[in-house]
Amino acid sequence: MSSHPPCAAWAEKLALRREDLSPSDREALDAHLAHCTICQQAQEDYHFLDAMLRALPPPSVKPLPRLSLLLEARELTDVPLPELKGVDAERLPRRSNQPHASRSAARGRSRKLFPILAVACILLLFLAGGMFRAMTNVARSSGTALFTYRGQVDFVSAVAWSPGGLLVATGNWDKTVSVWNAKTGDVLSTYTGHSELVDAVAWSPNGRYIASGSWDHTVQLWDAFSGQPIWPYPAYQGAEVSSLAWSPNGRYIAVGSWDRTVKVWDVSTEKPVLTYTGQGEFVYAVAWSPDGRYIASAGGNNLVMIWDALTGMTHMICSYPLGYPVDALAWSPDSQEIAIAGRAKTVQICNVSNGKNVLTYAGHGAEVDAVAWSPNGKYIVSGSWDHTARVWNAKSGATILIYQGHSDIVDAVAWSPDSKYIISGSWDRTAQVWKSGV
Repeated sequence: MSSHPPCAAWAEKLALRREDLSPSDREALDAHLAHCTICQQAQEDYHFLDAMLRALPPPSVKPLPRLSLLLEARELTDVPLPELKGVDAERLPRRSNQPHASRSAARGRSRKLFPILAVACILLLFLAGGMFRAMTNVARSSGTALFTYRGQVDFVSAVAWSPGGLLVATGNWDKTVSVWNAKTGDVLSTYTGHSELVDAVAWSPNGRYIASGSWDHTVQLWDAFSGQPIWPYPAYQGAEVSSLAWSPNGRYIAVGSWDRTVKVWDVSTEKPVLTYTGQGEFVYAVAWSPDGRYIASAGGNNLVMIWDALTGMTHMICSYPLGYPVDALAWSPDSQEIAIAGRAKTVQICNVSNGKNVLTYAGHGAEVDAVAWSPNGKYIVSGSWDHTARVWNAKSGATILIYQGHSDIVDAVAWSPDSKYIISGSWDRTAQVWKSGV
């Protein structure tokens, strides 16, 4: 939570839910948040607490009766307290007009009631502790959604966070790409140039452009803010495009497709400069190493090919469990390891210098369809056909939290640049932004 209070003029509006604000207040607040980081953090804290309270399970115990009622009933009748259960209150004798009992009698009643009061206090403390544990466990075990994007009319198959952290892009089975404000969930632009479902999106390193790949056999480059195409004609790939990745310097795009090749395109000339044919199967995943030296590709078999981005020569081969295709890849920020996810229901970490498996993350109940390494290198998130996303400790493989906000396959995941948030895309036709819990 932020240690700085929000601006006094905006404190009340920040505490309200967005739907409770008038359109003019929303517009004014958004303009203020654009340049006030303290109020931005305060709003995020309010959203986090609100989401956590909404996620609390209903109470599983009945509230304790008011102690004052028990004491009153004890004064009105000689029936022992345990026997009062089920007695009609109207049948109890009315309060006597006689003077109060003597001090000794009152002292005697106090001694009898003391065990009851002690037990009641212990129960109250226990319930308070249980509520605190429930609140903290909800955040840690199931994650907390901050925004849910419901503008899609079909499956969300690809997500990407802008390098600046302010925007997110989603690729959808309705043949569109949408760009959203990561803070508010408002749609800023929608690209409609594809004629088939969009299976891959990637943001250019400078944040100006988005490349999208589709089953219409094309890769298209367009302005991230206006939605206008940059390439006059879409790059022809020859088969369904399933994945793509920008080079770290922004000059090239690697494109994997179902024609069993990976083509490297020069953005400035709109022509392929290299074609890699070593995969031998449909290519489902492509990832460019952060240091720019290598490209990793994988797909219809269990082999992950690590190859030189300049020459196309194979550098190393990493193996996923035999007989299980690979669906997703993610490089570590230091380019030393690569995360491999697929139909064995696991995420494996491979050392790219020797091809050895370093660690295996097991816990998903079905195929793992998406994986992303946090920018700070400490964590990995994976999305699965079991309708969950998991955040793992990259070094130990321990599960940090399980996000259960989706009701269908989680097909895509991506980290915010500061490693605090994750966006996940699902076949439930939503994309959701949630706190990573780390």
